[in-house]
Amino acid sequence: MEEKKEIIQFLNEIYNQNGISGLKKNNLIGTKYFNYLLKNKKYYMDIEEYCCELIGKSDEYIIYVSVCND
Repeated sequence: MEEKKEIIQFLNEIYNQNGISGLKKNNLIGTKYFNYLLKNKKYYMDIEEYCCELIGKSDEYIIYVSVCND
């Protein structure tokens, strides 16, 4: 449980500095939390979406995807 708190804090720091685009897979590869994120995400989610879910930014993710894919 302590590890999950550390991960959420880590992801929040990235989000606060770079927004959702900072949570892309390429930015997280090589971090000590990447394997945890990859292993625990739901099969239909990408890493970015799962990270947003963990930090409570799911709505922002939906808006981000909608705007960037239009």
